[in-house]
Amino acid sequence: MTSMPRIYRSEPQGPVSAAATPIPVIVTLRWMTSEPTDVLAVAVAWTRAEVQVEWQFSGQTRQDWFEAVDVRRRGRPRPAADPPPGPPTRPPRIDTRRLPRW
Repeated sequence: MTSMPRIYRSEPQGPVSAAATPIPVIVTLRWMTSEPTDVLAVAVAWTRAEVQVEWQFSGQTRQDWFEAVDVRRRGRPRPAADPPPGPPTRPPRIDTRRLPRW
């Protein structure tokens, strides 16, 4: 028998909207015994405050409801910021010992 994951789940409150096609998302699993973990999943339904996602655990597909704050859409990773051309920028140098008198 496969062990069930011990994570915090939510119950849907209010009207449920189903997705026409599953939406790729990242869900933050809040384990009852350790640190939160981000996993890849797909959103299949939602309410105002909860999202039903389909995800993999130990090779099995699961569907669970999670709070909407723990679900976000997958996106492309941000490109690395290119350094500005020229010498590296430094903060302005201010001499606080002698302030100008004007």
